[in-house]
Amino acid sequence: MKDFFIRLGHWLAHPPKWFVPLVVVVDVLSILAAVLNAVYLDNETLAVASYSLIGITTCYLAFLFIRLLIGLYYSYLIPRLETSRLASFFPEGTAYRTIFFTGLSSLINLAFAGMNLFLGIAYSSIWYGSLAAYYFLLLTLRLSTVVSSYLAGKKLGDHPEAFLRAKEKIRLVEASLLLPFDLLMGGAVTMMVMVGPPSVKGTVYAIAAAAYAFYKFIAAIVRLVNKSNRGDPAVATIRLVAFADALMSMVSLTVLMIATFSEGTDLLPMKATVGFAAVALTAGLSISSIVRSAKGLIRARKDGI
Repeated sequence: MKDFFIRLGHWLAHPPKWFVPLVVVVDVLSILAAVLNAVYLDNETLAVASYSLIGITTCYLAFLFIRLLIGLYYSYLIPRLETSRLASFFPEGTAYRTIFFTGLSSLINLAFAGMNLFLGIAYSSIWYGSLAAYYFLLLTLRLSTVVSSYLAGKKLGDHPEAFLRAKEKIRLVEASLLLPFDLLMGGAVTMMVMVGPPSVKGTVYAIAAAAYAFYKFIAAIVRLVNKSNRGDPAVATIRLVAFADALMSMVSLTVLMIATFSEGTDLLPMKATVGFAAVALTAGLSISSIVRSAKGLIRARKDGI
């Protein structure tokens, strides 16, 4: 059964050419059915079915689109950047490339953290302020991983075993820093669920949050299932931080959508489920990274590396 789901996931991630147009047709027909039902029939069963199909097909098409952009990024943009004068300062190799060019995506993280900081100040909201602080922390962890790995590579690049041990230490430190801040975000989620964030005027923030959340979540999933450099501790750290970012962005999106479009409906169970699930998943991944790095360092010490 496990092999079946693995093969199914791989098939959906790399569908045949005929499947994507079929999904587009189903998506368009679902939207048309939802519109016609709202105008003429007002059938609840048809509404649930059409909206469910719209959600599934649209998310799948968004996944394929972002996956295409990531493929173009690695196929066309990265090779050109690698031949630039800037990239010549960094050691060659796929792991180094992944680590170095991660800094390019940090500008998007900075912009979204700034948006939450603005909302926190504009609405005197502890929730949005906490989100801004959390995003700034993730940005710091990401960049510190890049810088630390680069410095370790310059110093220990000729000693693969020592370099691997240094990257394990980096992963241990970064995961150990992420875990307590994630638990503190659990407190912020609890407060948000009980008190609720302020209603946000306008839809531009919700649209920006939706674009950011879907981009980060799909990109994080693509990175997690990507087999390249899966054993590299520094790359694994970047993927951990990216996944934590994606999870919290989904929480932010959920809360912002409810605050913007709920028209007074609290939807407390939804906020609580999404918020605490994100905190629990991030905590579990952080603990797993800490344990793996600790085991790796203990094993290296026993081997005399």
